Amino acid sequence: VFRTALLLGYRSAPIYPNIIAAEEQMRGLTQVMPHINMSDSAPKYVGEGETIPLGDISYGSKEFRIFKVGRGIKLTDEIVSYASLNLLSIFLRDFGVKMGHATDVLAIDCLVNGEQPGGAESAPVIGVADGANLTYLDLLRIWIRMGRIGRTPNSILGGEDMALDTLNLPEFRTPVLGSPQEKLILKSPVPRSTNFYVHGNINTNQAIIVDPTAAMVKFNGWPMKVESERIVSNQTEAFYVTLQTGFAKLFRDAS
Repeated sequence: VFRTALLLGYRSAPIYPNIIAAEEQMRGLTQVMPHINMSDSAPKYVGEGETIPLGDISYGSKEFRIFKVGRGIKLTDEIVSYASLNLLSIFLRDFGVKMGHATDVLAIDCLVNGEQPGGAESAPVIGVADGANLTYLDLLRIWIRMGRIGRTPNSILGGEDMALDTLNLPEFRTPVLGSPQEKLILKSPVPRSTNFYVHGNINTNQAIIVDPTAAMVKFNGWPMKVESERIVSNQTEAFYVTLQTGFAKLFRDAS
């Protein structure tokens, strides 16, 4: 009963399922991933009989560890015996929601700082045009640039203030009447609709623009583990919930 309630909460609130490319099962505490940097691999003109030039592609591997996150709660015999099981499940569901938020924190930290020491795969930082206020032009610049390199930036993550600033942009709140005299079709994939996810672990003046199909992968150790112990001395039942999980960057330019 408790596990079902926890899973309901855990699956209902997290952001991370919407911003990851895939989930993989770990075979140990550490995982090795390929790391490819196509720094100079553009095609070159090749004359008849000439040797095809080699591009500059550096590759290797990177290693990271998954984390164990968990928390415990105690319930007295009085609560277990006299409280409605349905009512108790509602409170335990909220405990699952907090576990989901903790997993989101790991995902956001990976998006911003990467999983490598020293910030080797941290997200590139771009300032706003007028130095103080967010404008629609700032978003367009990022969308077009990411579109040029094959990314589809259809998700934004930010705090409450950034969500309010973005929603308050005239381009998002002013209905468009009529049609322009000339029709311009932009072939770079600027998103026609964008998902904005609000989370408290993102700085007030920052937003993260993400291509969920290429940004990062979630690795799983064991699934949500719910264990309990009986403490006879004070007639309580303690429940412990743990997860083994972690996130890794796929492509640095996808966030």
